Amino acid sequence: MKGQQQPQWRHISDLPVFTELVDGMLESAVEQLASLRKCEHRPSVLDDHTINRIIVLHTEQRDDHWLYEQQFARWKRGALSDSQAREVNRLIEQSVKLKATNETILALAEKIAPYTIDKIMAMDDDELGLKAMFGEIDRPGSHELPADMTPPVQDPGTTKTLTDADKRQLAERIDKRVATILKKGGTDIDIFVGLADYMADFKLLMDTCSPSDMHRLCTRYDGFYRYANTLEEIAQGIKDGDIRVP
Repeated sequence: MKGQQQPQWRHISDLPVFTELVDGMLESAVEQLASLRKCEHRPSVLDDHTINRIIVLHTEQRDDHWLYEQQFARWKRGALSDSQAREVNRLIEQSVKLKATNETILALAEKIAPYTIDKIMAMDDDELGLKAMFGEIDRPGSHELPADMTPPVQDPGTTKTLTDADKRQLAERIDKRVATILKKGGTDIDIFVGLADYMADFKLLMDTCSPSDMHRLCTRYDGFYRYANTLEEIAQGIKDGDIRVP
């Protein structure tokens, strides 16, 4: 869902989809917050690219909260079975937790952002020395990323035909291709056309990844995230009639 799009309200039959989506995003957000907290007192283990991607993704999730809130409210006004009513109420609680977690992630990311390794490398010697003296940045030699910053997490309830390493390999392949196109000044249309042969890989990831898996891949690979957004925007354009298909 995207805040700038016209909402497409869903029938209660889509409740299981929202269960997987909200639970998956919350699980991933909780893990992301735990990883960020490990970096809070040594922010230079992160670079600008990583922290900016975290900010973009969790800003989108936070800004989409109202859509879930209204969808669940619409369902509650309709005729629900007892089990459906319980699940809608649970999802309302989960979505509130998700919003709060996203807000905490964003606050922490904004706190970390001025002290990434890129920011430190841009400082002159005097500024660097002063900040190190007052404990505002890490000491030299402490720039090792926590082992679980981008962990391959197992989802017991999800049947997988790909290992986590396989998923990362496919995402990296897409990421590198997008990066090549962008270096040449390519647009989203160039990405869409240029990755025609990669569509099968992306579909395989969509079919085998849980929402939390996809969130991790988007966080880790900027090009993969760009490609996923491009496909989403084109699909929405076709649905809205803005893009005509022969």
